[in-house]
Amino acid sequence: MNRGRLFILLGLVILAIAIIVGLVLLPSLMGPPSPGPDVSGGGDVGGPEPTRVATEIPMSYVVLAEQNLPRGFRITRESITIKPWPIESGVQENAFVVPFTYYEDGRLDDQEIEEYLNTTLNQDSPINMVTRTRIVRWQPILTSMVVKDLAAAADDVGSQTSAILPSGYVAVTVPIDLLGGVAYAIADGDRVDVAVSFLFVDVDETFQSIEPNIQSLVTISPEGIAVQQGVIGRFEASSILGVPVIIEPAEYQRPRLVTQRTIQNAMVIHMGEYPDGGDFLGIPEEEKPPEEEAMPAEEVEEGTPVPTPVPPRPRVVTLGVRPQDAVALIWAMESQAPMTLMLRSAADKEAVAETTQAVSLEYMVANYQVARPPRLDYALEPRITEVRSVNAMLQFWEELWVKDITSGRSRGGSSGGGE
Repeated sequence: MNRGRLFILLGLVILAIAIIVGLVLLPSLMGPPSPGPDVSGGGDVGGPEPTRVATEIPMSYVVLAEQNLPRGFRITRESITIKPWPIESGVQENAFVVPFTYYEDGRLDDQEIEEYLNTTLNQDSPINMVTRTRIVRWQPILTSMVVKDLAAAADDVGSQTSAILPSGYVAVTVPIDLLGGVAYAIADGDRVDVAVSFLFVDVDETFQSIEPNIQSLVTISPEGIAVQQGVIGRFEASSILGVPVIIEPAEYQRPRLVTQRTIQNAMVIHMGEYPDGGDFLGIPEEEKPPEEEAMPAEEVEEGTPVPTPVPPRPRVVTLGVRPQDAVALIWAMESQAPMTLMLRSAADKEAVAETTQAVSLEYMVANYQVARPPRLDYALEPRITEVRSVNAMLQFWEELWVKDITSGRSRGGSSGGGE
């Protein structure tokens, strides 16, 4: 009995010790207490907020353009200004920087600025130097952007077109119209192929004139040599009369049309004419020619239609090609052979090995199963003498002129019934 009470007493002592140890260790196991609301108005319980110290960015004074400076411009005092610029940008390595001796007190005033700019022997001032390239407003003027004379500026920089031409390429300008220019969908940077159409006629090899030749009958008699009036045609024996006859053509010789792709993967440098100076890349909106202002409403009479301004269409395109291809394009222009540009896919930047076949009437008949119509004892009325022509489709644009190489005459608009 005494032994049982002893065990009970010992168990109660152990339980009491465990409770005391648990109360001591419980705060550390639960983590630090969350700060309560500050009722004293003294800030957070964790102590005063640390003071934030602003870090000063090191600056230096750099020469900037105060206006847009075109290439070849001689810099004047009024065209530049001086502003502080962060040193960490690294632009000071190539820019015109005011030496620290001008602002040892840490500030550059107007008098010190004028002293720096007007020092004739100051090699760090760009005044009286010439811009080698275009400099936009508020851009730091770098030493590589200016030279001392115009000749060096022209030799070192040149035009933007020559700068973007790949090595071994030349630029050549060719005319375009609505159909030849893919309805004006072509833009700078595209790649195009060039198809050229040719009209072939038979000519006398010696005279280099269109056949047939004019033939004259010559008779020799005791009185002399007589030459009769010449006729166009050829002599053939007649099985009916038994004497030679002259067969004359009923019309001028019909030229034979053939079209072939000539130039592949030509680089479109610029559509249309260049602005003055030749610079066409990255022109800011503020320098573009302003659009025509609409007439005020009070000045427009009631019922008077207000014309909608139509932007001018480009008439030429400048292409970058190999020198031999440039010679071929020049020959096509000089010979007045029609050229048609074919726009390439943006994913197709390289010329392909696939070649095209020259397309003529024979090719069309053979490859597209064009049946030769038989001669019938009936026909349509009114008679059909021509199909819809390109001239008729473009008669409102007046952009395509067709030259009749057999007569040397030009005609435009809808085609007539023959000349």
